[in-house]
Amino acid sequence: MTMNLLNQKEVNGLDEQPDYLFKLSGGAVACMVNSEIGAVLAVMRRNVRWGVHYASDDEQIEHSLIISFKELRKKIFSWQKHWHTIDPVLYLQPFLDVIKSDETGAPITGVALSSVYKILNLQILDSKTVNVDNALHLIVDAVTSCRFEVTDPASEEVVLMKILQVLLACMKNKASVSLNNHHVCSIVNTCFRIVHQASSKSELLQRISRHTMHELVRCIFSHLPDLGDERHDLDNGNRPSPNIEVTEESHFYVAYSDISKNENAHGKDSTSSADSSMMDPYGVPAMVEIFHFLCSLLNVMENIEVGPRSNPIAYHEDVPLFALGLINSAIELGGVYFGNHPKLLALIQEELFYNLMQFGSLCLSSSYMPIMIVIISCSNVFEGLANLLSRLFSSEHPFICNEHLALDGLTALVQGMAERIGHDSSSLGEASLELEEYNPFWTVRCDDYGEPLHWVPFVHNMKNIKKKLMIGVDHFNRDPKKGLEFLQGLNLLPDNLDPKSVACFFRTFDFRDMNLDTALRIFLDTFRLPGESQKIQRVLEAFAESYFEQAPNILANKDAALLLSYSLIMLNTDQHKRTEQEDVLQSCIDGFLAIAKLSASYNLNEVLDDLIVSLCKFTTLLHPSFNENSILYFGDDTKAKMATVAVFTIANRYSDHIRLSWRNILDCILSLQKIGLLPARRDANELESSPDNDQVKTSATPHQHSEEELAARQRTLQTIQNCHIDSIFAESKFLQAESLSQLVRALVVAARRPLKGNTSLEDEDTAVFCLELLIAITLNNRDRIMLLWQNVYEHIASVVQSTVMPCALVEKAVFGLLRICQRLLPYKENLTDELLKSLQLVLKLDARVADAYCEPITQEVMHLVKANAMQIRSHMGWRTIISLLSITARHPEASESGFETLSYIMSEGAHLSPANYVLCVNAARQFAESRVGHVDRSVKSLDLMAGSVVCLVTWFHQTKEAAGEEAAVKMSQDILEMWMRLVQSLRKVCVDHREEVRNHAIVLLQRCLTGVEGIRIPTDLWLQCFDLVIFTLLDELPELAQQQSPKDYRSMEGSMIFSLKLLSKTFLQTLHDLSQSTSFCQLWLKVLGCMEKYMKMRFRGKRSEKIHELLPELLKNTLLVMKTSGILVPSDPVGGDSFWQLGCT
Repeated sequence: MTMNLLNQKEVNGLDEQPDYLFKLSGGAVACMVNSEIGAVLAVMRRNVRWGVHYASDDEQIEHSLIISFKELRKKIFSWQKHWHTIDPVLYLQPFLDVIKSDETGAPITGVALSSVYKILNLQILDSKTVNVDNALHLIVDAVTSCRFEVTDPASEEVVLMKILQVLLACMKNKASVSLNNHHVCSIVNTCFRIVHQASSKSELLQRISRHTMHELVRCIFSHLPDLGDERHDLDNGNRPSPNIEVTEESHFYVAYSDISKNENAHGKDSTSSADSSMMDPYGVPAMVEIFHFLCSLLNVMENIEVGPRSNPIAYHEDVPLFALGLINSAIELGGVYFGNHPKLLALIQEELFYNLMQFGSLCLSSSYMPIMIVIISCSNVFEGLANLLSRLFSSEHPFICNEHLALDGLTALVQGMAERIGHDSSSLGEASLELEEYNPFWTVRCDDYGEPLHWVPFVHNMKNIKKKLMIGVDHFNRDPKKGLEFLQGLNLLPDNLDPKSVACFFRTFDFRDMNLDTALRIFLDTFRLPGESQKIQRVLEAFAESYFEQAPNILANKDAALLLSYSLIMLNTDQHKRTEQEDVLQSCIDGFLAIAKLSASYNLNEVLDDLIVSLCKFTTLLHPSFNENSILYFGDDTKAKMATVAVFTIANRYSDHIRLSWRNILDCILSLQKIGLLPARRDANELESSPDNDQVKTSATPHQHSEEELAARQRTLQTIQNCHIDSIFAESKFLQAESLSQLVRALVVAARRPLKGNTSLEDEDTAVFCLELLIAITLNNRDRIMLLWQNVYEHIASVVQSTVMPCALVEKAVFGLLRICQRLLPYKENLTDELLKSLQLVLKLDARVADAYCEPITQEVMHLVKANAMQIRSHMGWRTIISLLSITARHPEASESGFETLSYIMSEGAHLSPANYVLCVNAARQFAESRVGHVDRSVKSLDLMAGSVVCLVTWFHQTKEAAGEEAAVKMSQDILEMWMRLVQSLRKVCVDHREEVRNHAIVLLQRCLTGVEGIRIPTDLWLQCFDLVIFTLLDELPELAQQQSPKDYRSMEGSMIFSLKLLSKTFLQTLHDLSQSTSFCQLWLKVLGCMEKYMKMRFRGKRSEKIHELLPELLKNTLLVMKTSGILVPSDPVGGDSFWQLGCT
């Protein structure tokens, strides 16, 4: 449909066309969006999962994603305004929901990404679009967290390429200036992840991802000339630190190592400042983060952990080269403008040059270049390096450090050549580049490496041969036949490729001074030995002949070498009887168990660790390829099964003496857990009482197993049951302290391993499993919790603080921590504060995680409080509990449980104490002010606050029993402070917009002011109370009545009448004490002033009849009481002003 509006040529040329060509009409944009909706729904319709929902007439069973598209389709044609006045979130959100959904497959996600890309590429969004900043933020967040089901590698690569397209389009969009630093860093981060993932995928994805990274860097740093000059900060003394520090919450993920582990040396202030700057429109902070990240890639080998299958040389060469290209693009575009920003300049002068020095420092050695040319047979190394150093030295760029490095390198090269002038020979000639005939080049040796006449031509010749071989290999990879013909034409292979040519392969081995088993192992590592016995014998005959020729003094003759070689091969096959093999293996296992027993008896813990490590290798559980398919092979592998049972037998019998080998044992357990072979564990609460379970949790049985495969599978399951793995953890309460500590450390290490880098669902399951074991061990060892607590707490803290989305791992961590506190608080009173302090981790949860688990967390806290309220005595402990309850006041699902817990603490003062009084009052005020829940809850919260006055009176009476006058005075002051906090909290609720809550709060405030006869309140505190509470309230109510809408604040007249009664009653009740104060005259004037203000006040142009009727009565009653008390008497005509005169005026 949209092709009628824009042809493909116009779409491709959008970047070069002026702005006015992009102003599509509202109808055109609506048609385009409608076509994209149809495209997404069409792909969803072809999917079985979505097709059923889409074809149904029942709207109730349609998925929310489909419903959102249908609703959007109904709306877009009704929007008649200019399209820039429409909030883009309205028509982007359905597409973004599809991108974020983990229920959609790769084809659906790809079409949704294409739709978003088209909207961005057509420049529908610009700086004038309504809410464009929020729209771009949502696009970046959705695309960077894109999730989809991978059905095949090709569709996965398509989605990854489209993600790259959308992110690059976001940065190139005219509205990209509204992106903040954090989002720009997230875009670069996501693209770099795809670059890393592409290394194992197609060449096309690799090239596109790297090209996109280059374009992103160029787009970002092309903005640098437009930023302001920050050098004036240096003149004001704000000189940047020479060492650029990375904040604790780094904005980059590095595929090879996690840069975010860097500690921030500037403390909390620096971290908060950095976080706030990352929310600003993108500029220098984002460029600093990106440039620092690129510089760190130059020294990537110090940060990465190379896996067993990784090639460190490839990492060492490829990653820094890629980073250098990106840095070069950034510097090309930024140019001299880097000097305007001290932080960027410091990164170049310090970190970039520091890493570049590691590449250039070798040049300082005079023998570097000759050694490189001889040993590393690569071409044009000298010319390329010399040209690079010359360009750097002659550059007009103002980086003096760079020029010095280049000069040092050039000087070293020249001096090295100068020193070798007298050592060359004029007779050295060029080596022949053409081979006249075939000669096995791998047998060619230099006659004398000490003489340049010999080794220089030899090196030239070998470099030439290697160059031709690489070309031949390239031809061979495309067409083997043509590749062999090419190498034959260069005389690198013989004309006739007969078996003799293959036999030459046996002559390339050097077996001198080698034992027979070592030589045979090296020999067999180079090819796959055939299975037929005749071929095996022929191969071994060739080996025996070659070995005896090179090592004639070891064996009597070549027949002896053949016989021993053949015997060694047969020992590694199943030619001997199974029963004999099992007997031999059982004897070995018995010997190993005897060694374990001796090691435990004599405390030879290192020997026991070495034994376990060796046995674990024979279990085959640690092999990288061990998976569900390995179950069948494991069931037929007698040695592996016996070694597995032996490992766990030792672990159960002699666990007190195991130290570092716990890690190997856990690796075996995790291998079994990943494929579902572990016995089904019960909850940690039941672990100690039921260590064994007859059921085994296994993955789904593959289809159509043969009888032999089923029998092998059953043998595997029986072997695992015989290991009694659960007993290791159930009996951990009896472990010695050192062994228990090592077990916990091993669990923490194993649990943290999946947290490094990209985590799959399998890795998360592993981390959850380790955390479950850790919690179970902690609960089983509650009597010596301090031995474990530090490691357990630190691990849970790392999980909580590093998780930003709800997942099983953070759920297990949070509720495991709550369960530990519930179980240990009744038994460990000395650890109450430490345990409750750990619950502050819950307060540090990411907002999304906290919102997802708020209700169950609150329920767990409620159970904890009801069971252990008597054990919580400190202010710090109560502060943690009350903080957890306070945040539920405005949560729709959790507020009910939170209020129930607070009511349990405050009702009738059951668990109120001076340690938690103020905290509970503030929490109750938050529930009273919250609009979540019915008004009745707010009224009940106010009742809890007012009812707590009884506790204050009781505590005040108890001060008389305090030991010492000083302690009694301190307690009295604290109680008065609590009372003041209470009435101030009630005063805040007295201005609530709800009439029932507001009036009830005023009535309760009056009760708390006049119902404290049991507390002796000083006069100065009463005066402070009048100023901060009563007069403030009387000032706020008229302002609300006159400034706010009557619909929002209903019946304000009644609330003001209640407040006037509060003033009168409180004044009269405290009249006797206040009249003795020198400030009573000022207080009386304020009272009269408030009454006068209320008399003159008008509601919507009319005066209040009720207030006019009430005030004279209140004033009359007040004057009568003052006169009766002798305070208000006619003044002496000789004297000055009196209360009588003040009252008359």
